[in-house]
Amino acid sequence: EKSFGGAVMYDPLAAMIAVDPSRSRAERMGIRVEAGNKQRGRSVPKEGGIRVVTEIDREYYLEEFLMCLMAVLEKVICHE
Repeated sequence: EKSFGGAVMYDPLAAMIAVDPSRSRAERMGIRVEAGNKQRGRSVPKEGGIRVVTEIDREYYLEEFLMCLMAVLEKVICHE
C-alpha cells in the first residue's frame, strides 16, 4: 500500500478556498440542521453566524486541484 506521507484531505476545495479565497464569494449566515422530519440532517441557512461560501470559480479551483494532484502523483511515481 502506498503512502503519500501526509494528512488525508477530506475536503480539498475548502482547503484551497482557505488558502486563496479570492476566487470565491461568501456570505455570513447561520446554519441549522433539520431534525425530526423528512429532511433530517439537512443544513439550512439562516441569518447571522458564520462565513459560508456560496460561489466559486470552478475552472480555477479544478485546475489548481488537478495540478496539485499531478504533482503528488509524480512525486510518488518517481520515488518507486
